Amino acid sequence: MIQYPKEIQDQQMSDNKTMQHIMETSKKVHEQMESIQKDIDQTLFSASSGTEDVVVSLNGKHELVDVKFSKNSLTFDPHALSKMVIEAHEAATNQIHVATRERIISLADKLSSQDD
Repeated sequence: MIQYPKEIQDQQMSDNKTMQHIMETSKKVHEQMESIQKDIDQTLFSASSGTEDVVVSLNGKHELVDVKFSKNSLTFDPHALSKMVIEAHEAATNQIHVATRERIISLADKLSSQDD
């Protein structure tokens, strides 16, 4: 067996501890990201068309959960109503993206402050 100088052995031990710390931190981040995704997936995001005549609800998985129409909206022509549904859907999708981004930024800030 090769006997390395003490400084090389110390560096290898330090490298091993660093790698172990990186792996532990990575596992924690992965678990926290899974938790964030689970919370987002279970959250209901609702948004309306600009006129509030159509309200679309999506869960965090981007699955359509509900669409509500005002009585007034039933008098609109089908093309206009379709556009309102699309606008409301895009607004709800944007809410999901914003909420996800905010949660990830919060996690990154927390991790960054732990390194200081």
